[in-house]
Amino acid sequence: MWLLAEVGGGVIFAGTFCLLIALVMGAFVNAVVLRLACWIYNMQVGGWYTPRSVSLPSWGKATLICLVSSVVQFAIGLMWQVVWTTEQLSPITANLISTPLTFVLGVLMLYSMLPTTFLRALALSLIQYVILATIGMIMFIGFGGLELPSH
Repeated sequence: MWLLAEVGGGVIFAGTFCLLIALVMGAFVNAVVLRLACWIYNMQVGGWYTPRSVSLPSWGKATLICLVSSVVQFAIGLMWQVVWTTEQLSPITANLISTPLTFVLGVLMLYSMLPTTFLRALALSLIQYVILATIGMIMFIGFGGLELPSH
């Protein structure tokens, strides 16, 4: 079976199942964020029926967009990991290069999978990043933030 690996005579789960579950759960969360980003964008441009609005994807389509985008970004991230380790770049330099690369990749995925223009896909991606950064900050603060050592 492809989910199992034999180590030292015992059978253990290889983590593939956990990775698949995390990928699907992340796609569902990102689908909520994508639909929220579409809603915020459309409220900013004057409503759902203006010529500049973006159609709200169904739950299934939003999940599919986020799942495909996550898989593509994961694959590019793995390739980038190999490149920056073989080129001996510092982790900061690698992140400074990969962050804009994955952002543009996300914009291109929205552009190709939603009926919208590139600039609208760019706006949607920016809104998504703001929403996800806000959620991340709330979680960071909610779970205790940084604990500084007391002297």
